[in-house]
Amino acid sequence: MLYTSGTTGDPKGVRLTLANQVASALGCQQMLGAQDGDRWLLALPPNHVGGLAVFMRAVICNQPLITVARFQEHAVLEAIEAERPTLMSVVPTMLTRLLDAEGLESLRRLRAILVGGAPAPEDEVRRWAGLGLNVCSTYGLTETCSQVTLVPPGRAVELAGTAGVVCPHAAVTIVRGEIVVSGPSVSPGYVNTALAAGPDGGSFATGDRGRLEDGVLTVLGRCDDTIITGGENVRPEEVEAVLLGQPHVVDVAVAGRPDELWGEVVAAWVVADGVTEAELEAWCRERLPGFKVPRRWSFVERLPRSDSGKLLRRLL
Repeated sequence: MLYTSGTTGDPKGVRLTLANQVASALGCQQMLGAQDGDRWLLALPPNHVGGLAVFMRAVICNQPLITVARFQEHAVLEAIEAERPTLMSVVPTMLTRLLDAEGLESLRRLRAILVGGAPAPEDEVRRWAGLGLNVCSTYGLTETCSQVTLVPPGRAVELAGTAGVVCPHAAVTIVRGEIVVSGPSVSPGYVNTALAAGPDGGSFATGDRGRLEDGVLTVLGRCDDTIITGGENVRPEEVEAVLLGQPHVVDVAVAGRPDELWGEVVAAWVVADGVTEAELEAWCRERLPGFKVPRRWSFVERLPRSDSGKLLRRLL
C-alpha cells in the first residue's frame, strides 16, 4: 500500500499487487533496453511509487541497486562516481540541484536518467540533452504503479515537451480530453473505498488532460486546475511556463483565487532573485493575453512540494 502525494486533495491509500509491480518493471526494462552491467541508483524516497518502482525493478530484473540514505546532492554524485550506476530516476528539481552542484560530468556517465513526478519543461529537456545528459521524460501515477509512458534513450530532443511513448505493459486512451490508463500495472483499488472511486475493471481515469498522437503522450495538466476568470479559461501550466522563461525566476506556481468581480483571478507564487512584480507583469504581458497575466503576486522562499517533487497546489 502506498499513499498518493495529495497534490490537490487528501492522500489516498493505493493497493499495489506483485503482478502490478512485475508488469511495470518488465515494461520499463523493455523500453530502456536491458544491458549487461546495468545498475540502478535509488535517489527517490521509497515510500512513493517512483522510489519503490526502482527497488522493484532491481529485484524483478535481477539488477544491482545502489542506495543513498536520502537525496543529498553530494551523496548522490559520490555514489555515481564510486559505484558506477547506469540508471537513475529523479524529479526535475533534483536534476537541477545536481547540475547546480557541479554534477554534470558525473551525470553524463548514466545511460538513462528517468525524469518524472512533475512535468519537465520542453526548454529544460532540450538544455539537458544539449549538455550530454541521457534524459528520459516519463509519466505515471501511484495508481498505475509508476511509469506508463517513457521517452526512450536517445530521443529526448525529438520528443521534448511530451511524456514519451506508451509502454508495452499499458494502454492509454483519451476520453473527453482526460487520460485513461488500462493494463496489468493498474491498481485494483484504494484501501478505503469511501475516499474516492478506485480503478474500474483494470482502467483508471487519471484526472489529467492529455493528447495522444502516434503513441506519444503529451500531458496538458490537471482537469480540475483550470482557472475561470471573467468567463475565460486559463491553464496554470501555460502561465508557469512563461514565467519560468524569465531569467531571474527559479520556481513558480500558478492557481486561481476567488474574486468578487471576475469570479477568479490568476495568482502566482514565485521563487525569484533580483526581479520586481512590475518586471514580471511586463514579461507576461509581452507573451500572454491580458486575462492570463497574474493579478496577484506572492514572492516566497520555496514552493510547497512533496518529497517526490510534486507541487502541492492545495497548500498554496
